[in-house]
Amino acid sequence: MPLGKRTDYGDSRYAGVEVDFCADVPSSLQVALNGNFDFILTPLVHPDRRPPGPPEKPGAPITPAFTPENSMNLPTEYGTQVVGKVSDWIDPDSDDPILSKQSETALKQEIGYATHLSIQAIQIAPKRLNAANYARILNQALQGLQNMQVWVRIPLVAPTLAAAEGNPEEEEKLLQETQPGSSRLAYDPWEWWDQIRTMCEHHTLLGVCLELGPSLPHHTHLQRWKAHAVYSLLSTRQARTGSLISPRGTRQAHAVATVSL
Repeated sequence: MPLGKRTDYGDSRYAGVEVDFCADVPSSLQVALNGNFDFILTPLVHPDRRPPGPPEKPGAPITPAFTPENSMNLPTEYGTQVVGKVSDWIDPDSDDPILSKQSETALKQEIGYATHLSIQAIQIAPKRLNAANYARILNQALQGLQNMQVWVRIPLVAPTLAAAEGNPEEEEKLLQETQPGSSRLAYDPWEWWDQIRTMCEHHTLLGVCLELGPSLPHHTHLQRWKAHAVYSLLSTRQARTGSLISPRGTRQAHAVATVSL
């Protein structure tokens, strides 16, 4: 994907930086470009934005889904240098029916808005393992996409497993635990990715954004990612994201080399 406007394509890789929501995207992008980054990852809408409800009274004005204050304003010429981040709060699989319905509406709206902006990619981050409803909505949206990629943010190591590091007994227990009603391992991020891509019929525009942390899985687990569409690597320790990052530190550098793009 030709992020940025560089001419040294060859074997060069791209590096981006994740920034907070900014209505004035060009200004934030220019700061990133001045810092030698090629693109930015930023929320499509303000974190507090929620889909408007129906009018309180018949005939009352309908509140617009997006306004200049709560959504990304992006001139067309910057579309190749921005990756839009879908809201983190979205959870269509929530047990709360109000949150579930609101999330479904927001997910559809934000993907549609990203398409309208003509950006080249969006990043999504399902909040739970069994995200069947999330995957269903995403699969429907993918059928209407032409070029925009969807990066699914997946941690290289499950947070629960990383927290148990140093406790061999607890680690072993977590490694063997399966998802309720399934043979899939509960704390294996590769299983999370495989479940989503299967539900989305292995769509060619769907890929992984691997989130690197201080912990690494076993070498054989790292190798599994080499056969998959790893579009980007995210290093939260350096607050950087992109098609390839070389984080400081031997362990992270090894992870990047192992799942090289």
